[in-house]
Amino acid sequence: MADLAQRLAEPAAYGLEPAPVVGLFGLLLSVFALKAGLVPFQFWIPTAYRAAPPQVTALLAGATKKVGVYAIIRLSFTVFAGAEVGVELALPGMPIAGDSPLPFVGAALFVMATASILVGGIGAVGRDSLEGVFAYSSIGQVGFIAMPVAIATTATAPGLRKLAIGAALVYALNHTLAKGLLFLSVGTVRAATGTSRFADLGGLATRSPPLAISVFVASLALVGIPPLSGFFGKFLVFDAAARARAGLVLVVLLVGSLLTIAYTTRAWNLSFWGAQTDAVETATIDPVQVAVLAVLAATIVTVGVGFEPVYEFAEIAADAAVDTEGYVDAVAPQEANDLIDSSANGGDH
Repeated sequence: MADLAQRLAEPAAYGLEPAPVVGLFGLLLSVFALKAGLVPFQFWIPTAYRAAPPQVTALLAGATKKVGVYAIIRLSFTVFAGAEVGVELALPGMPIAGDSPLPFVGAALFVMATASILVGGIGAVGRDSLEGVFAYSSIGQVGFIAMPVAIATTATAPGLRKLAIGAALVYALNHTLAKGLLFLSVGTVRAATGTSRFADLGGLATRSPPLAISVFVASLALVGIPPLSGFFGKFLVFDAAARARAGLVLVVLLVGSLLTIAYTTRAWNLSFWGAQTDAVETATIDPVQVAVLAVLAATIVTVGVGFEPVYEFAEIAADAAVDTEGYVDAVAPQEANDLIDSSANGGDH
């Protein structure tokens, strides 16, 4: 990657034409958007999340999806940011211009993030089971992570770029904790009652208050209620959009937040509130599984209350993401090339 970054930053020295890089980067963006589950590449998520065991789904939703976003950030700012390709685009409420492929990435991510937030949120509201709600919620929530990345790729001010990347990282951390807890709770409920359908649930709060409280904390974290970790992630995303003066982005984020409130409230009320159903009355809830959920819920609270070191870590990571020259110097591809050339010519190495 360091070698690619050097060649794209100085195309004349290597006899390269940087314009085709935009199309090639589009192919890579499609691959990693599929990995992240961004619309229109979200088709695999609902089916895969229903078919996989809840423990596996917790890993997929909580951690694996973030790899796609990480790859987009890494390639965008480490490799392709130095290429010079004049760009002038115009999206409603989001001015885009620049001299690298990044504005193309920003435009694509803006569209995919917007569609993900809306499709995921609306889809979650209409599901009839816990895993259905949380599966579509994952589509919507990854849109909240991708949106600040889109802002970062179109930002001209270094401060705004770092703020937006930091916002994406903080939001990703909260989503990892909250969604991991929620999918593990699906496994706990299903193991105890034999079902996760709303029609067969109800009164779980009376049957197991610790389970209900843990799920409630994770739901509030997705909504973004202080002092939980989700509040800071959502605040930073809104702050980045406001600083970028992206009015349409703010509207999308607000609609997505309202949809999050709607589907988390509905899921919790139908599963944990009200009278106990027959399946809940006869349920045997594993205390060890509930203890794991309680630890995750406590972690969500701890990250929110002690947020300052988390934010400092996110700032360091954001600085590293945009420091292409520092990465190139650390990897020193020129020294590696010299070694290769020396080896090919029979020299000492």
